[in-house]
Amino acid sequence: STLFPYTTLFRSLQTLIQCQGHPNVVCFRAAFRITDDQVCASDAYGKPTLALVMDYYSGGDLFTKIVSRKGLSERHAKKLTKGVLNGLTHIHKSGCVHRDVKAENVLLTGEGMPVLADFGIACRLTDGDLFQACGTPGYIAPEILEGKPCSAAVDVFAVGVMLHFAICVHTPFK
Repeated sequence: STLFPYTTLFRSLQTLIQCQGHPNVVCFRAAFRITDDQVCASDAYGKPTLALVMDYYSGGDLFTKIVSRKGLSERHAKKLTKGVLNGLTHIHKSGCVHRDVKAENVLLTGEGMPVLADFGIACRLTDGDLFQACGTPGYIAPEILEGKPCSAAVDVFAVGVMLHFAICVHTPFK
């Protein structure tokens, strides 16, 4: 159905909006539709895209930082993990699950504070797609692979994988 990408997109946007108000969660400012007469990329269905306006995080992303430094010290990884867990606590208390926690989806402020981003597959715990198998290989919790419904635990599992990646520069699972 041509409505599928828009339904999914708007549900992700609603989830992002629901999770606002925490310094470790990306700050969403606005969304607007880019029309056919504007020079832009289209989505995979050839339809105009929806552009999201968010704060700029000058520290880049955590993945690039980890790889460029060939890993982080345990002390630095602990500090970043604490910030990510603080953001996830807020997301979970808001009734949502991120479902794609990984270093690539953690942005850094100029001061190095971690900020969770990319709510593309996030969902509310009241949504009907809690059984949907999704996430990034290597970070996916066992319950997702077993076809069980996701909960906040899938995000916590992914944080553990991310912490391992931050120190060892590879995920613990092949």
